[in-house]
Amino acid sequence: MWQERGECGGAPCRVLYDKAFLREADAVVIRPTVRRLPRARTPRQLWVLFSVEAPTHPEWSIARGRRGIFNWTMTYHRDSDVIMPFGRVLPRLPHHRQERERDHWSEKNASRLAVWITSHCETPSRREEYVAALRRVVDVDVYGSCGNLSSGTRDTIVYMPKEVSSFRLGNSYMFYLAFENSVCEDYVTEKFFKALAMDVVPVVLGGADYSSIAPPNSFVAAMDFASPVLLGAHLLSIARNRSLYNSFFAWKSEYQIDLGFPFYPLVCDLCRKLHQSSRQNVRTYTDVESWFRKVSRCHPWQRPGRQQSRLP
Repeated sequence: MWQERGECGGAPCRVLYDKAFLREADAVVIRPTVRRLPRARTPRQLWVLFSVEAPTHPEWSIARGRRGIFNWTMTYHRDSDVIMPFGRVLPRLPHHRQERERDHWSEKNASRLAVWITSHCETPSRREEYVAALRRVVDVDVYGSCGNLSSGTRDTIVYMPKEVSSFRLGNSYMFYLAFENSVCEDYVTEKFFKALAMDVVPVVLGGADYSSIAPPNSFVAAMDFASPVLLGAHLLSIARNRSLYNSFFAWKSEYQIDLGFPFYPLVCDLCRKLHQSSRQNVRTYTDVESWFRKVSRCHPWQRPGRQQSRLP
């Protein structure tokens, strides 16, 4: 049992993992993959479907008999009842602001332009096709099971900065390819926020409005360019310009990255909503899987000249 002690701004609650309290709970948080549902629920009890995955993930293949039993959703999508981001950008307190300018450009090795660290080689977004096309025009080192390089530890950015060698590896490059495995609305995973926390410029490929969640002038969006060739040319122009490259780190003096996902923001936002809810006339999703697929608007990256397609 975990007792909330006011960290959520006056919305106290208890988070329990003991099934003996199921009937007393105001809300039950359920993953789509759970095998056994609670046998009974009280009329005022809310069932909350919780997932951090995009609808392209097998987790979202929900049995038809379960698609209409949930009252709330708790995902990364802005249309969810409880929004749970993978990270947050927060303003620095005045006494934590960094006034000294740093020359990040001079700290980099010109031979290390871009790096991609991944363990999933075939993805719904087709990011592997994008990287293959990009590598034809610029140097991209690929670490992990999808490349021929190894950092000597777990090669995925999910484990940064805990894996010190991988963290240092990412920092040694000018750009980090923070490409999502699915291009879906609002889907931005920890790889982007952890790249921001490092001293590297993230290059993003995803379906979110990155400008609304990221610090100003902190990333390069692949979708802003008509082809990987044009993106590659843009990265080279940034890498050759000291002042331009350093401008991508100006935000660090006023903002910081919160990598508190998932427990703290999950508990706080859910607790606040439970306190605010009257628990009367609470809706039930008719088909929660269809709802999530519809609002997510997932689609793969399209190679120029290829007919547009949309994922189911």
